Amino acid sequence: MSHLMTWILLLLPALYWTVLVSAAPAASITTVTTNPGAKIGLAWANGDDPSLVHFKTAKVSLLYTWSPSFPSNAKALGFHPVPMLWGKNQVSSFKKLVVKGYSDTVLGFNEPNESGQSNLTAAQGASLWKEYIQPLKNEGYTLISPATSSNPNGMVWMKAFIKACGSTCTVSCAERILIAVLIESFQFDGFATHYYDVTSSGLIDYINLWHKTFGKPIWLTEFACQVCPTSHMHS
Repeated sequence: MSHLMTWILLLLPALYWTVLVSAAPAASITTVTTNPGAKIGLAWANGDDPSLVHFKTAKVSLLYTWSPSFPSNAKALGFHPVPMLWGKNQVSSFKKLVVKGYSDTVLGFNEPNESGQSNLTAAQGASLWKEYIQPLKNEGYTLISPATSSNPNGMVWMKAFIKACGSTCTVSCAERILIAVLIESFQFDGFATHYYDVTSSGLIDYINLWHKTFGKPIWLTEFACQVCPTSHMHS
């Protein structure tokens, strides 16, 4: 059975933003959060814009900003902020901010499989993960994988990344068993991905495939009813 965390996505500045909402999940998909009544997270790129208050409801609990930082009023409004190490250009601020007690969950890199995003090889991603994210497990953090795009090379990248994290292992077995062993060895608590397409069935199939492949809760941290690239977004 799949485990799915969904998000409202606010991509653009405050005066020009779009809320992207998923189709209803199939019966085979359940939602796992720290609060069973709070099924939605907010992806927020608008800093301290006061309009943030309008997006906090009983069902919207988590918040991330594609960075290690949060709006100054996020916690006061009742959000549970989740820091992200977007890519190698954020290492300095990530090291400074993301310490024990800052949060309890951390997100990995943003679309490392895309040249226009964090653009990391699997080996580069593994190196950054092991140096800056993996140690946070000992500080009480839940570790969520990098979020790849729904480009077909996204899952290819993720498998290569997992293997690169365990490049010193001597395990020799079928790929699926090896990946399962490495996931447990490196304590991935969940896997993040993005999805942009125009059918709800495609989204459901995609999430089920990720859960079947990696066997962990799936965090869908960006999604929209659109095909990229495009200049239009449809709510």
